[in-house]
Parts: sequence; C-alpha cells; structure tokens
Amino acid sequence: MSDLISIIIPVYNAGKTIDGCVESVLKSTYSDFEILIIDDGSNVETAEECDKVALKDHRIKVIHQENGGVSKARNCGIENAKGKFITFVDADDTVDSDLLASMMNAMRQEQADVVITGHRECYDDGSFKECFCSEKESIKCGTEILSEFFTTNNISWTVWAKLYTRSIIGDVRFQVGKRIAEDMYFNYEILKKAKTVVECGSPKYNYIKQDESAMASSDCSRFFDSFYLTKAVFDDIETNENHRTDKVFFYVRSGLFFFRMMYAKDRNKEAAEDIRNARRAFLDSIHDNTTTLPRRMRLELFLLKYCEPLYRQQAKIYWGGIQEENVKYESTIDSYAQLRKLLNREKKNYPNNWFDNISCNQRVYNWRFIKLLRKCEYYRSKTRKSNNPLWMVLYWIARTHKNHMGVFIGVEIPENVFGEGLIIHHNGSIVVNGSSKVGKNCQLHGDNCIGNVGKSDSLTDCPQIGNNVEIGVGAKVLGGIIIADNIKIGANAVVTKSFDEKGITLVGIPAHKLER
Repeated sequence: MSDLISIIIPVYNAGKTIDGCVESVLKSTYSDFEILIIDDGSNVETAEECDKVALKDHRIKVIHQENGGVSKARNCGIENAKGKFITFVDADDTVDSDLLASMMNAMRQEQADVVITGHRECYDDGSFKECFCSEKESIKCGTEILSEFFTTNNISWTVWAKLYTRSIIGDVRFQVGKRIAEDMYFNYEILKKAKTVVECGSPKYNYIKQDESAMASSDCSRFFDSFYLTKAVFDDIETNENHRTDKVFFYVRSGLFFFRMMYAKDRNKEAAEDIRNARRAFLDSIHDNTTTLPRRMRLELFLLKYCEPLYRQQAKIYWGGIQEENVKYESTIDSYAQLRKLLNREKKNYPNNWFDNISCNQRVYNWRFIKLLRKCEYYRSKTRKSNNPLWMVLYWIARTHKNHMGVFIGVEIPENVFGEGLIIHHNGSIVVNGSSKVGKNCQLHGDNCIGNVGKSDSLTDCPQIGNNVEIGVGAKVLGGIIIADNIKIGANAVVTKSFDEKGITLVGIPAHKLER
C-alpha cells in the first residue's frame, strides 16, 4: 500500500462551505490522497453541491447516507477509506497547502502512530487565534502520551488537525448518538494504544468559528454527552495502573468545566434535575482521590459540593450569564491598591470623625454602603477575569454585607452602575436598576428611583446619566433616556425624556427645563 492519505469530510447541510473546504485540500503540496465526502442526509441543495464538487477531481468520492450524526458519518468514512493514513476535515473549515506534507514528513521521520498539528481559530472579522501551538516539535512515547492527554492542553479533543495510521485506528470507531466529546473519546481509545505521537508546532488547520456550533448552542441536553464520556474515560480500568492520578486530574478538570458551563447555560433551570444527577455521580466517583489536585481545583470542588448556590453564581459570572448582561459597565479597577486609592478619594465626601460615628450620622452608614459597593465591583471584576473561586467567595461575602447594609439604610444600588464620586446625602428608599449607567460625581438626596418603565429589554429601557448630575429629594429618572453632564434635577421631579443641554436645571412632573 502506498502512503495514501484518506481525508474524511462529514457534511450536513454545508452546501455553502464544502466547495471552499475541498478547494483548500486540492491545493495541497502532497498529492497522494483521496477525499471522502460523507453526506449525512443533507438537504437537496447540499447533496447536489457535494456531487458537483466531486466532478473537480478523480480523487474525490461522495457517499450519501441517511442522517445519523457526525459519528456515523465519520465511521462510514473509515470503513470506506483505502489509505494507509487517515485524517479528518470539517466541511466548513480549510487547510493550509502544506498541512498534509508536514504531517506526513513527521509521520515518516518518527515512525509515529499519530501526528498532531496546531490550528487557527478564525473569526468573521478576519482575525484569528492560534491554538495548541508550540515553538518546536515534540515527541511523546509510551506512558507519557496519555499523561500529556490527561494533564495538559497540548493534545486537543478534536480529530481534525491530526493524522492517524490506519493500523492504530484498527477497530476503534466513534460513539454513534453522541453529539459532544465523541472525538475526545475516539482520541482516548487511539492514544492508549499508541507508542509514538508527534506534536508539530505551527498551525496549519483553519477552524472557522461558528456561533451556531455545538459548543455555542444553548441546548443543554447535548452537553451531558461530554460529562458521561469523560466519566467513561475515568472509569476505564485499562489505564489505571500508570495513570490513576493523571485521570483524576483530567476528570475533575473536565467535570468542573462542564458544571461551570451548565450552570451558566441552564438559566431557566430546565436541566436542573439532570445537572443534580450528574453532580451526584461526579462527586461520588472521585471520593477521596483529590489530595494530589492543585489547591485551586480542590477549593472549587469544595464549593461545588457544599456551596452549590455560590458555585452556580460563580459559573454565571465566569462563563457569561451575568457577564453578557453587564459587560459594558465592568469595573476597571485591576488591583487592590487601585481599590484603596478609589476608596480614599471617595471617603473625603463623607464625615468620618468620632462624633459622627457615635452620633449615628446617617452619612456614616451611607459611606459604609459605598465602600462595600466598590469592593463588590472589584471582586466581581476579578471573578470574571479569573476562574479562581476565592474571588467568588470574597464577592459573595462583600455582596452579603452590602445587601444587609442596604436593607438597613433603605438603599438598593447594584454594582457597576455609578462612576467614581457617588454621594448619598440622605438614606431611605433609593432604588436603582442595574442596567442604568451613571457617570462620575453623582449626588443622590434620597427617595430616588433610577429605572425602566416596564419594557422587555431593560438594557435599552434604563437611563444613561452623565457626570456631575445632582438628583434632588424624591426625584425620579425613568426610561431609556439620556441626561447630559452637570444637570440638576429638582425635588420630586419626574424625568421621562432626554435632555442633552449641559448645566441646566430640571423641575416638575413631567420634568422640564427651568427658565431663569
């Protein structure tokens, strides 16, 4: 058998991209290949496009089958492949012209079972990110192959950007019916048999990022495949002797990633029962096998086991639930030193001598609330930028204290609404919608409301207020309006329309400009 490479391309309703995909393969500098396009029950347009593409070159073969999923399509490709080597390409991706040649050179030189190359994650705006790339070629042999797979990110779960020998695949097939992580399990079955794996450094495969891809989908049910397939790897006794500790790390890391994602995506709690069952199975599986894990991972496990509501909140912020709603109002404070400087500046706006403290000056309590508010903003920002659960614990503690103080003084102000210099002159009945945006040096005199008027989209139905705006006692600012800088809003005024003239005074119901 010659060094023929069988390139398997599963296709499902990818008529718009299959031509570009195949064209990139046909430009390869390595010419000893065949292309197997597996049409997995696509629509008529895609099926016809596949047949049309096949006319371009005698090395292209199209197989039409009933829809059975990507695993069944790839298995069909393996069964019909004639090559000594097999690789996979997705129908909406492209490859560099030297991908096949570079992988084949590494395969021949090292007599490898699998060759892995990096890839580019390409976006609609033309930008890209290089993934799974290293500066130089790396060779793994024997037990270090699975150790690399379990404990590092150097071997991706995907089957594309990899070249396999036909002999190492043997009777290994994809798990039919699985929609997520079926490629990970396929790679695991291959790697536990492999004797030599070569990791090539430079990226030569172009993964076109799709918003509607499986990982981007909000359909939670499919993600359970990922959890139970990683559990199957963990439960596989064949690899226990040399890799028990590595498998614990792999299983816990993958499991925590799964639960962070699920808690964030399942916003309506439609999969709550399934998540509880998976969580129970996960925690029962690891038992006391966590002593070798990194401290941060053990802390996250502790939160998942004993503080599930807190862990769920962390997941929503880290993965993007709350993050998506308030991302443009995120705190810009990056260090505790910056936080202290901000608090020292704002502290000057409030009384802080011993007499004010013992005489229960209300502004002393208002300052305590402001200080807790700024700490919440800082900890929340750190939580979004890091998956270290310690930040979530600090955020939860600060937010609890802030809410208690808010109940005590009658103030409800969410994080990331007000700029620096907020002054609360009088406490009592101050309510602010979290989707509002208020600039620097705002003054609230008490009994104020900044909020929406009941429209479904609160992000566009809340006020945007400029810098140095003073809001008098009883004044309300409502709706998706814009208030310019240096405006004073008189007592009991109700502002429901935008004012773009700076330095004016607003009075009345509805509020209007005060003519002097």
